[in-house]
Amino acid sequence: MPQEAIVRAATASHSEAEDRRTHRRRAGKAVVQIARERDPARRGFPANLLNISVGGIGLVTAAQMELNEQVRISLRNEIQRISTELRGTVRWMSPAAEGEFRLGIELNPRMSPNDLMSLTRVGSNFGTGAGKIWM
Repeated sequence: MPQEAIVRAATASHSEAEDRRTHRRRAGKAVVQIARERDPARRGFPANLLNISVGGIGLVTAAQMELNEQVRISLRNEIQRISTELRGTVRWMSPAAEGEFRLGIELNPRMSPNDLMSLTRVGSNFGTGAGKIWM
């Protein structure tokens, strides 16, 4: 499913009035792997990035996670040769498309505003902000 369709489907039920977030979310595209902290092998599962802020990240994945589960999230941009690893806690989960789950993950520690800015700046054309290049 194309990234834009995933984002539209996953965010269709959430209005701005329901949004209790304190940090602005930003859309993005990245190669994403999510792994359970409790898994000694740290096997990663692929995920689609919906949005990211300094305090959290929204993902869609086929891996069903438990509430309050500790996870590691790897984001990779092969074009810019940039990668980062984040840690967080699954705060909510809901069914998305058939066999997929939408996850809300609170980042711990939070990203700095500078890190978020560099991720979103690297993820778009500098002039217009259009043309995301995260893969």
